[in-house]
Amino acid sequence: MRDSALPPHVNAKKVERERRKIARRRSALKRAALVVAALVVVAGSWVALLNSPSFTIEEIRVEGISELSEQEVVAIAAVDEDATLLNIDVDGVIERLTQVPWVAEVDIVRLFPSTLLISVEERERFAMVDAGVTFWSVDRAGRVLGESIPDTSISLPVIRDVVQFEPVAGEVTGSEAVKNALAVLKGISPELLEMTAMVSAPSPEETALLTEANVEVMLGRAEQLTEKSALALQIMREQGSGVVFIDVRSLERPISRGITD
Repeated sequence: MRDSALPPHVNAKKVERERRKIARRRSALKRAALVVAALVVVAGSWVALLNSPSFTIEEIRVEGISELSEQEVVAIAAVDEDATLLNIDVDGVIERLTQVPWVAEVDIVRLFPSTLLISVEERERFAMVDAGVTFWSVDRAGRVLGESIPDTSISLPVIRDVVQFEPVAGEVTGSEAVKNALAVLKGISPELLEMTAMVSAPSPEETALLTEANVEVMLGRAEQLTEKSALALQIMREQGSGVVFIDVRSLERPISRGITD
């Protein structure tokens, strides 16, 4: 049936519905336009804020360092001269610093209006490896941290007599002898560790401690270290200052020798 045949009040309702639909569409378009305009304004304001000279980095502070100097950290961080606290490439700074073997973690803190704080967590050296020509610091995991000069003010055991040691700063050593020596140092009792001055590690089987009192304690592979520590300490207590060599690689057949043996 044609619309013209409908009663006048029916046509009027249809026209009113269409008018309302058009009005709603226009209202929605206006709201969308306002949102877009607002976003453009916000984006423009944000760009302007990012590059605002009000937040230009004027001071860089460094905390948490002992092995590295503040000047070294700032140089490695390589913050752009015109960087602000808002547009600084934080990921780039962290990536550059964590490539340094001594650096474990980095946290960047913005101190408004113009100070950047670089908080560094350094790896802790656990022992030093005597490579013949120079010494290398290593952490508990065997990661080579860098060349070092023995410091008498720092009590660190020295691993020596290693046959094959090819250190690469930043990488975990591939030397089985060094790995075993580190495992021994981590596994022996705190009392025996405190006595230890050096570790001889020509091979895992021949790993031995040298105490501050010049007692050589042969431990071998890093196995049953709790029992080996206790047995070695027992022998030292029983034999006193006369003992110079103890072999506890076999818990059932320990060997000890004194000065006169």
